[in-house]
Amino acid sequence: MQILRLNRVASGLLFLGVLLSAHVAHTKLARERAREIIENIWDNNVDAVVSALEGLKGDPQAKEVINNPAGDHGRAILHEMARNDWAYQGDDKLDKKLKAINLALELGADMEQEETTGSGHLTPVGVAKEFGKTSAKYYLRAKELEKGVGPAASAEEWEDAIWNWDEAWQIEHFEAILKSIEMGKTPWQILKEPRDEERAALHMMGRKDFASKTTKPATLTRRQKAVDKAIALGADLYQKDKKNKWTPRDQARESGNSDTEEYFLNREPYRQLLKVVVEDKDATRPDRAERAIQLLNEGALPDGTRGDLCHRTPFHHAIRSGWYEKGGRHREVVELMVAKGVDLNKRDDCKPADYPNGQRPLDTVNMVQEGDGGLTQTKTYLEGLMGIKSEPPAETTWWK
Repeated sequence: MQILRLNRVASGLLFLGVLLSAHVAHTKLARERAREIIENIWDNNVDAVVSALEGLKGDPQAKEVINNPAGDHGRAILHEMARNDWAYQGDDKLDKKLKAINLALELGADMEQEETTGSGHLTPVGVAKEFGKTSAKYYLRAKELEKGVGPAASAEEWEDAIWNWDEAWQIEHFEAILKSIEMGKTPWQILKEPRDEERAALHMMGRKDFASKTTKPATLTRRQKAVDKAIALGADLYQKDKKNKWTPRDQARESGNSDTEEYFLNREPYRQLLKVVVEDKDATRPDRAERAIQLLNEGALPDGTRGDLCHRTPFHHAIRSGWYEKGGRHREVVELMVAKGVDLNKRDDCKPADYPNGQRPLDTVNMVQEGDGGLTQTKTYLEGLMGIKSEPPAETTWWK
């Protein structure tokens, strides 16, 4: 019996040894594959790197290869791309190198992975920063923010991005900061935080003439969209700097930037729109509805917010206050907001227990309905716009 037990133990140890050998072989293979890609990065053999990464698609070992610390100082593939500045805009192979970076990310490259033996224990962004690879630093930092990893964005970052609009990857960096704010990773208040000479984000844009008509059309369009989003997220068109008591439009004018001054002027109606809608909480003032229609036709954004407690948009407020239910010109305002492209899925910052991620306009209506009712037509209207079928009323058996 004892011999039989010893045989079982021996068999078990043998099986574990086989598993361990297989694991070691598997790990060794992953390291060898990663090392081959890294050596091609060092040799600037871009086609070979792209080909190898393409070949990893669908491979069960892909993530292990991508994150294997097979490079110098325990760096993985993304670290080595950062170290060799594979986002340098003056590179004639830039398109292929960016493709390689994005393939690596698609395959599961860990942007928070630290090198294992380097003195700084740096992430890929940290490696780019340590070695002065500016293009890679900004490009990879934008990817971090887009994916919601790494530290939250700071006011220092948007300041850097705005001051250097025309340099490598700065507009991408600023766009990624805004996306991080949208995802809730970065607080929107950084856009109002004073930086250079007590200026906030919009002041700096006025100083740098972001809306200059001498800018290339494609670049100008991206800047304008970024600024519109910054305003919608809480950047304040009426905020005054502490030094001169200037608004962003004042800053643009005093800097001789007439194109940007005009652009800011055309963006101010939405702040007025929010004020107009909030003033008529009971939907009883036709003059407020008339003014709202005028402002919408002047370009007011129905999705803009003013950074109030709940960060509600004019559309949220109009729906909540029964403007659609009222009919007449008040209803026309709601319909015009929809025609202007309002985001029906935009959430506010009010986060009751039932809606921990904030409320969409329809969620707000549902809460009112559950309370004292009264927004039945509004609920049906929004559900129709969103393609939601209302539940038919329950059958009654009043005769029983």
